[in-house]
Amino acid sequence: MLLALAVITAGALVRQSDRLHFARGRPACAGPARLIALQRSRANNLTPALLLAGQWIQITGHTIAGTRGEPVTGGDRMVH
Repeated sequence: MLLALAVITAGALVRQSDRLHFARGRPACAGPARLIALQRSRANNLTPALLLAGQWIQITGHTIAGTRGEPVTGGDRMVH
């Protein structure tokens, strides 16, 4: 289960690269047109690829968690 959680977390971190890329230097108060123009000026091929890779990494983590068949504890009872 620890491996599955690590893979899911890694996928989430890879997916955050897009957010970090577009948040860098973003004005605190700007209209939608200015923000869209800023995103278009920063468009590249790497961040969408990282988003897709991160999504598949997370799917892999969920698959690992689902195929292991380990019970998840839910308070005082076991949930299968």
